[in-house]
Amino acid sequence: MEGSATIHILFHVPEGLEQTAIVDLKEGILPLEHVDPLATVFIGEERTGRVHLFSKLRQQDDTKRWIQLLRSTELLSVYHMTLITKTTAVPFTVYHDQDPEALGEYLHKTIQEAPWQECIEALAKDDDDTLTPPSFRATFYKDQLQHGIKTQELAGWMGYAYNKLYPDWKVSLKTYDYDVVGVWGRTRDTALLGHFGLADLGDSLPPTTETGDASKRQDDEQVDHRPILLYVGFNIPMPDTKYRNRLFLGRTSLNPPIAYCLVRLANPLPGQVIMDMCCGTGGEVKIKTLCLKAKGNMQHAGVQNVDLLISDGRKLNFRPGCIDTVISDWPWGVREGSFATIQKLYPKFMRQLGRVLRTGGKAYIVCQGNKLMQRVLDYDWVQGLFRIEEILSIAIGGLGVCVYVLIKK
Repeated sequence: MEGSATIHILFHVPEGLEQTAIVDLKEGILPLEHVDPLATVFIGEERTGRVHLFSKLRQQDDTKRWIQLLRSTELLSVYHMTLITKTTAVPFTVYHDQDPEALGEYLHKTIQEAPWQECIEALAKDDDDTLTPPSFRATFYKDQLQHGIKTQELAGWMGYAYNKLYPDWKVSLKTYDYDVVGVWGRTRDTALLGHFGLADLGDSLPPTTETGDASKRQDDEQVDHRPILLYVGFNIPMPDTKYRNRLFLGRTSLNPPIAYCLVRLANPLPGQVIMDMCCGTGGEVKIKTLCLKAKGNMQHAGVQNVDLLISDGRKLNFRPGCIDTVISDWPWGVREGSFATIQKLYPKFMRQLGRVLRTGGKAYIVCQGNKLMQRVLDYDWVQGLFRIEEILSIAIGGLGVCVYVLIKK
């Protein structure tokens, strides 16, 4: 928790949509009781999927209050959240050491020095008076950093070190009381480094070029001198976001935090008509899928302003200019079939967008096939229909993906 005076919460959000998630977090957290907006800071690490919250604690039991508030608040942009107990800057000699034992020993030392007991008391259930020793598991997130040591091995070292602190605790990978977490990442953000007394490390670094391309990031590891931060703490229990507001999934269903952030990015207004032309279980060509899965999800979520329909994205059954905004994850990847099939869809989809969108309406298109999309956008007839407002780099399932924001001329 970075000392007894400040609480540090790490929110894991959709990569590339950190600023959108911060807006959501501020709206959900700052109005809460016991939260001082003037003493609470949010810092997003661009293209990492991480947002940090720092807030000054007023009294001894404020940490437990924070945990209770966060667990009872619906934060739709968050995959999971971690209560950080300690942050350190990993020495480059340790990180790049060819002997993996060096990093294992450093993890062990960090675990031993972290103030765990205060966090355990904050996370403990009020009705937990059993004499049975708690159970735990260890999790490690490598995030955007590439390293030869596997995540499972790093988690194993963490579990071993933690078990030395609490030898009576039992390891359980499925039914556990506490999820001990390690996260590392690189940053040159002086505001973030300043919270750990490391701002001078960021100021002394040469310029680097950020990129969303995974292979380029891996090459940059050889010359990147940004500080490597290691965070350790506990995951704060929350429902599995994969099934948030839905019971049925398709092969290509977007994770709810990504879908939510895309909608927040589009900023729909009351009275507008929003369409997803490739929403799988919500706009299918198969009657059974629509009636069972889509209707089931709609009823489970309790939404009343959604129309389900049988439709074909190649020939939408809407009158011209009746849609205000389109938010859609277009087909891409091996789960959607061959490239030859997909490349025939994009021009047809674009023609339909140009027909049903009103003048000035926007389309937010998620796509990994950047070469294909760019080729379609270069068509003369497409340039006559749309203007590119922005192209955002995000990540879905570890893959680099773009959000194309188009405006109907």
